[in-house]
Amino acid sequence: MKGQSGEELTMDLTGFTLSGDTGVIYYGTHRTRLPGGAATDQRFHVIHVWTREQGEWKLIGALGRDGSMAQQGAAK
Repeated sequence: MKGQSGEELTMDLTGFTLSGDTGVIYYGTHRTRLPGGAATDQRFHVIHVWTREQGEWKLIGALGRDGSMAQQGAAK
């Protein structure tokens, strides 16, 4: 994805869990350009928690954390 600010970000679905009316989606993101266009190499882990209410899915929570330490550990 490329934003209007020049930011560039890729997002990969890494997992999905569904239990009844609750779903959890796991993503990995990699940002290569910051807003404004400066180059960077940032990775994040992201989860979104969804619930189904009256037949419609609604996002009820999200969490993002720095994924670079996990990436460094995988490289060892």
